[in-house]
This record gives sequence, C-alpha cells and structure tokens, in this order.
Amino acid sequence: MSKTYQKTKTDTPDAPKVAVPERVSVAMAEIAESMQEGLLALAVGAGMQVMSALMEADVS
Repeated sequence: MSKTYQKTKTDTPDAPKVAVPERVSVAMAEIAESMQEGLLALAVGAGMQVMSALMEADVS
C-alpha cells in the first residue's frame, strides 16, 4: 500500500465571482439607535444594510 493519497492534486474549477459594490454607506442614525440596543443589534443592522446594498447592486 502506498500513502500517496495526500500528495495527489486535483484541478478544481474557479468559483464564480460575486460583484461587490466598492462603497457601502451606513446610516449613522441607525447605527446610533442600534448601539443603544446592544452590540448584536449593531452587527445585525450593519449586516442587513450590506445585504440590502448587495441586492440593490445585483438588480441594477
């Protein structure tokens, strides 16, 4: 038995590239409101704004 299973290399196709907008602006009022609610709310709010910007960029 040979142990060459870790040395063999397979070619994998490149993953499809996702178009990401160069700049995403986050509303400061929404950030301040989320900060009062807590760090998790801030992270979720920022993530939702980024997802919204990505979807909007994908449509247009």
